[in-house]
Amino acid sequence: MAAMTETSNIHAVTEGPEGDDAKCGFHHRMFLEPQEEKKSMKALLLKQAKKTCSCTPAKIKDFVLGFFPILQWLPKYKLGEYLLGDIMSGVIVGVLLVPQSIAYSLLAGLEPIYGLYTSFFACIIYCIFGTSHHISVGIFGVVCLMVGQVVDREVERAGYDLEPAVLSALPGPAGDGNSTGNGTAPQPLCDKSCYAMAVAATMTFISGVYQVAMGLFQVGFVSVYLSDSLLSGFVTGASFTVLTSQVKYLLGLDIPRSGGVGSFITTWINIFKNIHRTNICDLITSSLCFLVLIPTKELNERFKSKLKAPIPVELFVVVAATLASHFGKLKETYGSSISEHIPTGFLPPRPPDWALIPNVALDAIPIAIIGFAITVSLSEMFAKKHGYSVRANQEMYAIGFCNIIPSFFHCFTTSAALAKTLVKESTGCRTQVSGLVTSLVILLVLLVIAPLFYSLQKCVLAVITIVNLRGALRKFRDLPKMWQLSRVDTVIWGVTMAATALISTEIGLLVGVCFSMLCVIFRTQRPEAPLLGWVAESETYESLSAYKNLQTKPGVVVFRFEAPLYYINKECFKSTLYKQTGVNPVEVKAAKKKAAKRMLREKEAGSGDNQSSVPVDFGSGPVGFHTIVIDCCAVQFLDTAGIRTLKEVCKDYEDIGVRVLLAQCNPSVRSSLLRGEFFKEGEDHLLFHSVHQAVDFALGTQGHGNTQFAARALHACLSSCHSCPGAMEDGSSQEPALTKDTPSSFQLQEAPATFITLEEYEPRGFSAKEFILEKARAACTCSPQSLSTALRRLFPVLDWLPRYNLRAQLLGDIISGLLVGIVAIPQSISYSLLANQDPIYGIYTNFFCNIIYAATATSRHACVGSFGVLCLMVGQSVTRHLQLAGYGDSSAALGGNSSSPRNGTEACDRSCYAITVALSLSFLVGLYQILLGVLQLGFVAVYLSEPLLGGFVTGSSLTIITSQMKYLLGLKIPRHEGVGSFILTWVDLFRYIHNTNICDLLTSLVALAVIVPVKELNERYKERMKAPFPIELLVVIVATLISHYFDFEQRYKAAVCGDIPTGFRKPTVPDISLFPSLAVDALPIAVIGFAMTVSLAEIFGKKHGYAVSANQEMIAIGMCNLIPSFFYCFASSAALTKTLLKESTGSQTQVSGLVTSLVLLLVLLWISPLFYSLQTSILGVVTIVNLRGGLRKFRDMPRMWQLSKLDTVVWWTTMLCSTLVTTEIGLLVGVCFALLCIIFRTQRPRATLLGKVSNREIYEDQATYKQLSSIANVKIFRFESSLYYANKDYFKAVLYQKTGVNPVLLGAQAHTDTGSSKGFWGIGFGCLKQAGRRAEQPPADSCPPSTDMRTLILDCGAMQFIDTVGLSVLKETHHDYKQVGVQVLLANCNPSIRQRLREGGWAGEAGSAGGQLPFHSIHDAVQFAECWHQGESEDKHDGPPDPADLNFQVSL
Repeated sequence: MAAMTETSNIHAVTEGPEGDDAKCGFHHRMFLEPQEEKKSMKALLLKQAKKTCSCTPAKIKDFVLGFFPILQWLPKYKLGEYLLGDIMSGVIVGVLLVPQSIAYSLLAGLEPIYGLYTSFFACIIYCIFGTSHHISVGIFGVVCLMVGQVVDREVERAGYDLEPAVLSALPGPAGDGNSTGNGTAPQPLCDKSCYAMAVAATMTFISGVYQVAMGLFQVGFVSVYLSDSLLSGFVTGASFTVLTSQVKYLLGLDIPRSGGVGSFITTWINIFKNIHRTNICDLITSSLCFLVLIPTKELNERFKSKLKAPIPVELFVVVAATLASHFGKLKETYGSSISEHIPTGFLPPRPPDWALIPNVALDAIPIAIIGFAITVSLSEMFAKKHGYSVRANQEMYAIGFCNIIPSFFHCFTTSAALAKTLVKESTGCRTQVSGLVTSLVILLVLLVIAPLFYSLQKCVLAVITIVNLRGALRKFRDLPKMWQLSRVDTVIWGVTMAATALISTEIGLLVGVCFSMLCVIFRTQRPEAPLLGWVAESETYESLSAYKNLQTKPGVVVFRFEAPLYYINKECFKSTLYKQTGVNPVEVKAAKKKAAKRMLREKEAGSGDNQSSVPVDFGSGPVGFHTIVIDCCAVQFLDTAGIRTLKEVCKDYEDIGVRVLLAQCNPSVRSSLLRGEFFKEGEDHLLFHSVHQAVDFALGTQGHGNTQFAARALHACLSSCHSCPGAMEDGSSQEPALTKDTPSSFQLQEAPATFITLEEYEPRGFSAKEFILEKARAACTCSPQSLSTALRRLFPVLDWLPRYNLRAQLLGDIISGLLVGIVAIPQSISYSLLANQDPIYGIYTNFFCNIIYAATATSRHACVGSFGVLCLMVGQSVTRHLQLAGYGDSSAALGGNSSSPRNGTEACDRSCYAITVALSLSFLVGLYQILLGVLQLGFVAVYLSEPLLGGFVTGSSLTIITSQMKYLLGLKIPRHEGVGSFILTWVDLFRYIHNTNICDLLTSLVALAVIVPVKELNERYKERMKAPFPIELLVVIVATLISHYFDFEQRYKAAVCGDIPTGFRKPTVPDISLFPSLAVDALPIAVIGFAMTVSLAEIFGKKHGYAVSANQEMIAIGMCNLIPSFFYCFASSAALTKTLLKESTGSQTQVSGLVTSLVLLLVLLWISPLFYSLQTSILGVVTIVNLRGGLRKFRDMPRMWQLSKLDTVVWWTTMLCSTLVTTEIGLLVGVCFALLCIIFRTQRPRATLLGKVSNREIYEDQATYKQLSSIANVKIFRFESSLYYANKDYFKAVLYQKTGVNPVLLGAQAHTDTGSSKGFWGIGFGCLKQAGRRAEQPPADSCPPSTDMRTLILDCGAMQFIDTVGLSVLKETHHDYKQVGVQVLLANCNPSIRQRLREGGWAGEAGSAGGQLPFHSIHDAVQFAECWHQGESEDKHDGPPDPADLNFQVSL
């Protein structure tokens, strides 16, 4: 009764002030009972293993029939219906293929006969293994280009002269000897042509192996990363390269073929250098061929619907040119280059050259991917058009065997080709029998006709190659339309095209794939994040910035973040939330603290009587709301950083009296929140299934002003939930939930529904020119005030130092600075060894960095100096350069490698050269960091997630421990660098373990036994201790004294530090000659350095309530590396341990850093020589002990695995690569793998069918929650990710699976059942016209669906964006389902997607590919579908009724 009284009070409180309908009142919470747990992974794996390993005659038969599809379709072949079309198509394709095979052989750098071999074998093998009825497999221009580049490179490496004409002598049986394959001259009997063919055949074999392996392991999904815009740009760029390579044949020039990076530009330079040597005969012949081929090709395309077969103009030109060249004696008279002898018959089979496999293994990867991607895409395209299915994995097998088997018969790489496939399909092809006919045509040429092409000019073949590139070059005409549809896709096209043409085809493909993936990441990095407003008389909320006339609830702010919340966009989430709400809780708390301190000072001074009013006024003034509702419908997933961010936001707002509620979280996000302990005990039900529920809850509980009432209301809801689990409790009479067998017809019994009509704001005009001019004016404006502001921004010390409070801050800064300085002394010396430097340079580094950072930083607590991971990376670079310069491990000067004096001596010894490398590296690191800060490119640090950094630090820690073990054991072994240095070092340690220095070993064990327990006590009792015990300094002092008085160096041969000079050395300048070799090494050091510094500065700034500038912090750490590089210092950054010590011992400002520098100055001037006898084993112990934090991450693995399995995998991947490979490669692999994990999550997202919650406008996942009702004849499908090129195929597959309706197969079946059997001339040549007619007429009557689904609603609430491929998929889905009588409606699209649909023609005219514009809610779409079904049953309408007839207002 008490609970019911409380809830009735809530309703009264919230309903009174609003004055709206009953929907504005407070509703009871809704609880949905989750479904039972699914089967365990173990049971699923066992079931799959049993299914895979079982062997029955039926399975063997299915396997054989599936592996050889010809055994399925050939027995069913209809001679009367199919044969004529297949023969006609095969003959025409064969006639076209003959000249192209000869021409493309030149492109591959091979003899013309090999092109004919390739086309012959590929057609036969694909007929046996392929599942497509229509595609034509053979030579493809882009693949030939990539093969030719590899062939030229390997021929040049083998020592052959690269004459432009391919040698005419073909290898006979005696010339089958393989080359050495190691860059030496081949055997005499194998000439250049033979060796070129061996290279091409070997690469073809490897490409086929890759393709078969991809099919075997079902990793063909990698082709989804080749988007349409990427492939189009790649083909266009490759077409430019092909055209460039053929120009020399058009002009008859004798120039070498350029390969590798920049070959495009190099070739054109050579062409213009030799343009005066143009062969006029070849030029005239080329011009005449162009004048004949291009107009005829255009006529073929323009009148292809009227022509029964295209005119074989290429063959006519080849025949005419051959006759003219032969009878005109063009070679003898004008020196024209001709094909020369083309033999007949076949050469004996020959295996690939196994010795060449290491040389071409990498080159074969992009060729294999391009080949199977084009083959699979063409086969699926024509299968869908003609209503049959293809198997992608079998297609990979087929194209793989089309490369493996022919590689033994002197063939090169093949794939499907669009132009020949279009000809094949348009001329009546019905099955792959047409491919066998094509092979017979080529066989005729091989056996009889080939020698007749002796006099064919090569310029004619080049013209044929170039003319066939028109389709790719025409893409430039589509750029304006592509730019209008998607600027991102247009940029991807341009980047891929430019990289492919100007760099190389392989690098261009890699650049395109990486750039397109980064574009997906960029879109989630800074997504749309609007505030939402309420649509009156509904439960719908839409963007306030996109639509007019929306209402807001007093005291409640609704915020939507339209992207997954993860490590890359966590800062964007917080900053956008603070900006949209107008309240930054961190700044509000900081202002409260300042006000409290000011009141305290005034109270101590005895002035003022109204201090108590200050916090009250300040706390209630700026915040104009009491609740923030975060709409998470578009948040696909959370990682550990996202969970932590939500926790921080909720806590920060809670501290200033604002409550944060989450709504519309999908089941995976709910699970992540529960695993991450987001909720306090008893609050795990405060996740709302709709924004409207959350707003009502906020309004209902706010009137009572305390959380106890909310708890009582929640308890009342829970009590009522026990009586009817899974249903919503709203105080009204209970109605039974609808089941799948009970139609939901209550809407039709009510008053006619009205759709939501929202008026959109006019799009804001944006002029890039005006924006740039405005920024330029602001940047170039110069005034005393702007100069003063810029100076204070660059040197923050000018801002805070005049306000320094000596009385309140000085004592804490002095104590903190002294303690940090004492700890920094031994660390500076030990980390110098890690950086492969003398100990004095570590002290220099810490001394200068603290001074510069105090002047330029905005953080008051970060401590900058030597950092173990950076020292390791510096040491690795220094060691590599020492080895390159010829310095050994000893410290003796090498006269042969002397350079200009750097240290006052006559020659630069090993130590001098080492510090020269280190300071040059530090200069570059600082320069990079300053540039990042000035250009405000610090966002690159967001790609270093916390698991990635944790794994990198742990892996680097293991590498550091390994490098220090030789000091602990007193061993003299070389320092290994590069890949595998970790393993090689441990191998050397065990190899030389018998040489261990017992004195160093005992000293190390004693030091470890002393330091480790004391450090643990320091951490355990740090809250009780005013300062940590300086055990490291004490151990260093005691060890130095013992080593000195017992003379460990002489008696036991212990390694000691040696002489450490006092004072400073003259400034120097970095060695500019080292910059090219250090530029790449400096990049990861710069990124790690500023990432650590900025993150620590922001952590302690937030903790102590002051703001830090990330860009200024980057400039500050850059200055800390740039300026000290002139004073013999190496790279530095902020370090966590010293920063924690500094903050815990009372530091208030960076004055403590100046005090630390004074302590180090004292060491530099007087104390440093006293460390002469300090053993290096002690320094190794100090270094290892300070790595405990990184190694402790192993204890957190179970918890991390529970929170996020993907984050754990990222941690392990980065850690293992950083340890076992190299630190730099480990960091790169970690970044790439973490980004790929984001792509993987969007590639195969959750996709579910939704059910309706009784009597509410809420729809939830039927697979997750029980007792949800289905809508009769309607299925609601939610795809919880953006729809783009990488998941388009998965979208269609999972949609067909969930709905149980594959419209492609249904449409094909209906067409087969209802269509009459026609002859060849009715079907073959009229297929395009029939397809057009089928698209125009409504198929509802002629092709009824075999399902009760009449409407499919796609919930797009979780879609952040769609690209052009996604838009095409939606149009295709709408068209396919329309063909089987199912209408497709879209709902919950954000404004950007609605705009994309509008621009892409989704809401076009009647009969267009699109449909209606999306509905603003699922409920609107359901109501429309139900009324349409009712009208269809009453009036027998073929299409959706006119909304005006139903008193509806169509959603805009």
